[in-house]
Amino acid sequence: MKKDFEYLIGIDEVGRGPLAGPVAVGAFLIPVSNLMKARRLFRGVKESKQLSVKKREKWFTVIQNARKEGL
Repeated sequence: MKKDFEYLIGIDEVGRGPLAGPVAVGAFLIPVSNLMKARRLFRGVKESKQLSVKKREKWFTVIQNARKEGL
């Protein structure tokens, strides 16, 4: 049975877990209609922990701009 979805929701966590310290969780929601645009925008980003501080700050700006544009 085929199901159509209106949104894609993703989550990620950062931290060492409740036994070793605090954990932070983030989530995002993208309308499926914008999914291909989002895939092109974020192509090349695989693991944020492997980005330098400078590149991470650049991606933060890219994400903020995408959000303002309604992505």
